[in-house]
Amino acid sequence: MSNSAKMLEMLDKLRELRDRDSEYPINSKALETIHQERNLLKATCYWLGFLSGVLSSESVEKAELEPLILHSQEFLSNFHDEDAAELLLELEQAWPDISREAEGIIENIVDMRIEELDLNQGYNSTNLFYGFLKGIACDNVISKEELDILIGYLSRNASLLDDPRISDIREHTIRVLEDGIMDSEESEEICDWISRLVGDSFFDTGSSSAADSGLAADLITNLSVNDLKGCSVVITGTFKKYSRRRIKEKLNLYCCA
Repeated sequence: MSNSAKMLEMLDKLRELRDRDSEYPINSKALETIHQERNLLKATCYWLGFLSGVLSSESVEKAELEPLILHSQEFLSNFHDEDAAELLLELEQAWPDISREAEGIIENIVDMRIEELDLNQGYNSTNLFYGFLKGIACDNVISKEELDILIGYLSRNASLLDDPRISDIREHTIRVLEDGIMDSEESEEICDWISRLVGDSFFDTGSSSAADSGLAADLITNLSVNDLKGCSVVITGTFKKYSRRRIKEKLNLYCCA
């Protein structure tokens, strides 16, 4: 797959920024903070997690290239990182298959850099996981393979489950995988759960930001099944206990879902 016109235009703009200076400057605001090293570590873990999420599908998808570029550029706008700068430089080239080239570069970065992280230190594993969630959901499509990797990561980092939102994602993912089938509706539902934690995907907003935040609270409404008898019901959003498909099956006992 060759570079799309839209992506080339984006890369041209990034080239113009780089031509103003031989290096990506460290943002002055970042320099002023007394927590510079901590902020850099947090952003690095998040970015590496994002790259891991992008890699978790069978290949780097076309829809993942734009958020990959924008997220890497945002990382560089605050912190200097040679690998991120090199990644953008390589993506500017006229490769016959830009997705395959991107995949090779990202694999090298992830293999080398994640080994250097101490995931037992502070919030490193949490920030890596948040970035991973952002990466797998950046195209608003979740595959079974990506969910298998998600469950594996949480199994190795069980302390993350102390966060009830992460625990909810795990439990919902396990229910989705029970029948071994991952349909488009379940994919959308998992993306909804992820957006609660790390914000909407690039597909939804057109931007990819490490500063995204999920919903702080949910609106909960209690409704008696007796109120639904004979009614037509539209099921949307995310639910704590059941998938939308399971809810349909139960509602069909009383009304048309």
